[in-house]
Amino acid sequence: YSWNAVISAYVKFNDLKEARELFKTANSERDLITYNTLLSGFAKTDGCESEAIEMFGEMQRKEEDGIWIDDFSLTTMLKLSAKLSN
Repeated sequence: YSWNAVISAYVKFNDLKEARELFKTANSERDLITYNTLLSGFAKTDGCESEAIEMFGEMQRKEEDGIWIDDFSLTTMLKLSAKLSN
């Protein structure tokens, strides 16, 4: 859980580059919260929409590892779709 807290802090302060680097480092510690935190950060940040789409795709490929797309993930992507359609 400590990885999630640090990644969440980086996202909160809009330091997505550091959040992504820590995400890569925390390979064995990743869970749904880790993915959703980065997904949300990328989706909300102008210029990072493609990273959000990539993250969502990565989540889909991780289902066999126990990373399941949940309501939060889908809602985030719906909001991103609305943002991109404007």
